[in-house]
Amino acid sequence: MQLVSKKAVGQWLLLSLLSEQRELLERTRQFQAKYGVDFSDFEKQLQKQEHEIVGQWEDFIEWQSVNTALAEIRTKIKDVEDGAIRVVD
Repeated sequence: MQLVSKKAVGQWLLLSLLSEQRELLERTRQFQAKYGVDFSDFEKQLQKQEHEIVGQWEDFIEWQSVNTALAEIRTKIKDVEDGAIRVVD
């Protein structure tokens, strides 16, 4: 049997969350490079369009999902950094 400390589990979890955050941030950077604006400005541009461009709306939905996932990951990272984790069976 291996013994693992709560601190070690927290460190592994934190590394995993940071990796996931990095991937999401990279996807955000890709969208910003593609459209030359941040999410908020991109959303405003879409709202002003007279005709829908399907590909842009698909990117909007994905970008919005990435932003939601980033917010969730940041909350989890903060919890782990604050020690707000509990190891269960």
